[in-house]
This record gives sequence, structure tokens and C-alpha cells, in this order.
Amino acid sequence: MLPTPLPPGEAYGLLLTGGTLELIRPDAAIAATTSVTPGSVEPCPGQGIARLQPPVSASNALVYFRDGDTTIRSLSAGGKTADVTMVPGGPNTVSFELPCEASRLMYLQSG
Repeated sequence: MLPTPLPPGEAYGLLLTGGTLELIRPDAAIAATTSVTPGSVEPCPGQGIARLQPPVSASNALVYFRDGDTTIRSLSAGGKTADVTMVPGGPNTVSFELPCEASRLMYLQSG
């Protein structure tokens, strides 16, 4: 079952913190929330380890996020999540983006 799209004309803020992604309504109420698994880390030589927040991208209908290293999932304003696709994984996959119409997924992989 696919998640319900955002209602037309609705605006939401996104908050990603502590392994949780939240959709925040203009009145500051939480519209939806889901847990997000962090990706693996790659140590920087001589610099220690940096853990970046997983990438998040919003279309006109859903919010998409990377869960772990390889799974792209969606979140609706109603709180439903769905697996969307898999991307090559590991600490070198640094970003992804979905255009507003969400017809194509683009990702960046280095190394």
C-alpha cells in the first residue's frame, strides 16, 4: 500500500534529529514522524569520524529519505512510510535528490 500524498497546498517543515524525521505543520504540531537508520561512517585520515545526517528530499507529494546505506523510503503527512528503491550503499554514497514531480531519482557516489 502506497503512502497518502500530502494534501494540496499544505506546507510542512522537516526536522531530522537523533534518528527521527518529523514533518512539522505551520502551527508547529508534528504531522508525521518516522525513525531513520544512520548510514555507515568512513573515517577521515587523521581527523576522526564524521557522521552526517541522512539526506532528505521532498517532492510535491511525499518526503523521501535514505534509511541506512542503501534504502530510499518515503514518508507521507499521514505518517505512512514505504520503501521506494535501493541505491548503491556504503559511506561513499553522499546524497540523493528527487525532483518535485518525483519521476526520477538522482544520487551522487564518490570514490
